[in-house]
Amino acid sequence: TSDTLSAVPDSSAAAAAAAAAAATTADETANSVESGSKRGVELPIEDYGEFMYFIVSPKDIVVGRHRDLEDRISWCLQAGRFEAALTLAEADRSLPRTVLDTVAQAYLEYLTRDGKWGVAAAVLPRLLRDQTPLWEKWVYAFAQAQRLPLIGPVLPTRQPTLHSQCYNVVLQALLADNTQHGQLLSLVQSWPSSCFHPTALIDAIAQRLQKPGGDSRELWQTLAVLYKSQGRPDLSLAVYLQLQLPSVFDFIQEHSLLSYLDQKAYLLMAVDEDRALELLAGHLDTLPPGAVIPGLLDAMSVAESDGDEEGRELWRHRLFNYLDRVFQVDAGSGGEYAELCVHLYADYAPARLMEFLQGSQTYPLEAALEVAEQRGMVDEQVYILSRMGNSRAALALIIERQQDIPQAIEFVRLQREEELWEELIDWALRSADTTGQLLEHIGGNINPLRVIQKIPEGMEIQQLRDRLRGIIADFRTQTSLREGCNAILRSDCLRLVQRLHGEVKQALPVVWVQRVAGSISAAAVVDVNAGQAGTAADTTANTAALPGAVAIDLLSTGFTESPVRLTAAKVKTTASNSSSFLPAASAAGASKGPLWLKYQCATGHPMTLTSAQDVPTAALAAAGASPSAPAAQQTPVAVWIGYPHNTPDALAAAGEGGTAPSSWQSPQQQQQQQQVSPAGASSSSRRSNRTQRH
Repeated sequence: TSDTLSAVPDSSAAAAAAAAAAATTADETANSVESGSKRGVELPIEDYGEFMYFIVSPKDIVVGRHRDLEDRISWCLQAGRFEAALTLAEADRSLPRTVLDTVAQAYLEYLTRDGKWGVAAAVLPRLLRDQTPLWEKWVYAFAQAQRLPLIGPVLPTRQPTLHSQCYNVVLQALLADNTQHGQLLSLVQSWPSSCFHPTALIDAIAQRLQKPGGDSRELWQTLAVLYKSQGRPDLSLAVYLQLQLPSVFDFIQEHSLLSYLDQKAYLLMAVDEDRALELLAGHLDTLPPGAVIPGLLDAMSVAESDGDEEGRELWRHRLFNYLDRVFQVDAGSGGEYAELCVHLYADYAPARLMEFLQGSQTYPLEAALEVAEQRGMVDEQVYILSRMGNSRAALALIIERQQDIPQAIEFVRLQREEELWEELIDWALRSADTTGQLLEHIGGNINPLRVIQKIPEGMEIQQLRDRLRGIIADFRTQTSLREGCNAILRSDCLRLVQRLHGEVKQALPVVWVQRVAGSISAAAVVDVNAGQAGTAADTTANTAALPGAVAIDLLSTGFTESPVRLTAAKVKTTASNSSSFLPAASAAGASKGPLWLKYQCATGHPMTLTSAQDVPTAALAAAGASPSAPAAQQTPVAVWIGYPHNTPDALAAAGEGGTAPSSWQSPQQQQQQQQVSPAGASSSSRRSNRTQRH
């Protein structure tokens, strides 16, 4: 390290004193070193403080000492070498913080004196770091010099966070300069809203927008960002729509603002038509066509009033694109604009008009027919006329305008009107060509003889033999198909009848039938061996069963070898047809007294003759009399079906709002009760029948 020389002023007294002090110090040092060396001890120089050199002359005394880093930094500052001083100060981390702050302030003052405000603003974060007082000091320094736009981008918002007034001053300065509105937008987007006062800035921007020349796109965007930070995304949406920013679509979906579009949804079409169609058509429940189409129509009217025919056509095409997308998503939406859709499809997509006519049911038929007639669309006219019920006019269009035999045949086949076939045949027979086409395409739609017999004699038809062969082949094929279908149908019907038969057999376990003097009484009860029994009932009041049986009616006709048929009438038969289901051996003696027959539905076997002693008590009670009662006292009864439950307590009453009796009686108890009080039994049976009819 080079030495620093310090000159002492020329004074005899001072020189003498300095010389004496230097001599004394030198002698003491020499003596100490000499005594120490004699003792064998080396004395380090640093123990005696800073090492210095004294050069004495008659006029001056020069002091020499080693230079440290602080001396070098101080020398650089005195010499105006501020960059070098800053480099030295930043290189040594052991220096006190005050030294670095001193160098930084000196360097910044040097830059600002020379007018290098941009350079000064760029080095502020490196020099000031997290020292809030220094930051605020230089913010006001830049403000006094009207250089705040330079310091704005480098202001810290965290570690440290300055006073809000510092940020407000910067934003107000940017607002006042139209060229700095872009930077204002950038700072508002990057700074937290807690650093400044958004409300005050919104008011200032609103006042600025009202001034002449104060309107700018960036300023509107800044206002939208401030509205969003204040929790008013709906106001931000209005600004984005006005500016037609592409980011409006993401903004709408991010904040779920579809319901706020209302009558302004059409503005999205001017921003990005494809994305607007996708967004609007995908949310028809939130934004129905009734909320979008009025805006499009208004835009068309404005362009037309301004004489902008190109703009009007542009908005009209956008209207068609929107309605077309809505129809693809939900054909039932926008029914009130169906007539408008007809006109738009006819102008912009004539090939797809038929698809719309077939998929929509809300357009007025008369208006659609008029549009099709004006543009000469025959297929569309035919379809509309057929929907209007004017099939003759539709067929006439096909015949006269198109002369398309296959299409005419298909149309008549779908209409299913014989008169149309006659008209088609009569028209086709006017020429040999149309007759041949009719024979070739008629297939199995109608009887070919209706056409062949009407062919005029002497008419020469090309390839008549081949066409007749084709007709015969088609007719045979269709006949074979019909026979196969009928066979399948009969098989399915038989299978289903067998299934029904099996279910009915399960519902009728055993049927007991009594023949009494030309009339038939039938009672179906659960098999006695299963531990169940029916209950007597009075048939004169459409009796029903007590627990263990449910009453239905039996039609005796057809009760030969097949299971019984269920009907809503009582058992009805006469002496003439009673033998149809009675065994032949018992028919002769049927009139001598009561005759009981047993029919087991589960097996389907014919009836078997049974003596009265083998008949269960429930069946006897259902017949209304005992086996020994006179024939005149026995009346026909309804059929009784028993439920195969395990216990009487498990039986449930099924009826028209009725309830089951409180107790169940065995057949023996019922017989004893009938013997004691037959009238009471009859009345109770009538009550139970009313409550348990199935």
